[in-house]
Amino acid sequence: MVSEEDLHDVQRGRQPRFVYVPALAAQRLVGDLDRVMTVEKAMLRGWSRTVGCVTDEERRDFAQAVARKRRRFAFPDDFNRLAAPLQKRLIPVIPGGLVTGCQPGAETRKTWTTVTLHPAAR
Repeated sequence: MVSEEDLHDVQRGRQPRFVYVPALAAQRLVGDLDRVMTVEKAMLRGWSRTVGCVTDEERRDFAQAVARKRRRFAFPDDFNRLAAPLQKRLIPVIPGGLVTGCQPGAETRKTWTTVTLHPAAR
């Protein structure tokens, strides 16, 4: 189970490790793409099946999230630590986040003419 904020971030494609599953959103559950588990068929017989993605759009979004996780460039940890403060400052400034009008994982990027960065309060 994830927080409401994390669920929103996963739905927007901001946490590539996780994938949004519409049928489980009410319970704040997401798919963890870094975990692989083996389950015996005998155990599955007692479970009730839940369809995670009902519409074609939901299936496409799910497939794009999985593809984004598997094909993305792995930046070194040092770079990610260096870029994290900038990312935190940019997301609230740009309406709709870093990518607007696109599905999570889409290769197109929104362009803008002016972005104002405010100095951090000291």
